[in-house]
Amino acid sequence: MTIKGYIKEKGWCTECDVPGTCRWMSAQITFQNPETADYDETEFDIKAYDKNELSELFETLCKETFGEEWKKTYSSVTAVVIVQFADTYEELT
Repeated sequence: MTIKGYIKEKGWCTECDVPGTCRWMSAQITFQNPETADYDETEFDIKAYDKNELSELFETLCKETFGEEWKKTYSSVTAVVIVQFADTYEELT
């Protein structure tokens, strides 16, 4: 499943308290690594709830890391979890 497909089906999952307002967040993606057949994780800092930005960043990672296998990896997302919220990008650690 792609990031957008996952979010459409399951929504945004969180591992932290959701503040009343926030402008930035860190999102963790779990996916199947085609090189090892194991599950792997990566994390991106994005504008709050910007699934297009998150999807584009993950696509770039897949293309740069997995070469011709990138589409398989891009479509193997098993979790999208928000692990941190912040008002400014600098506050994300």
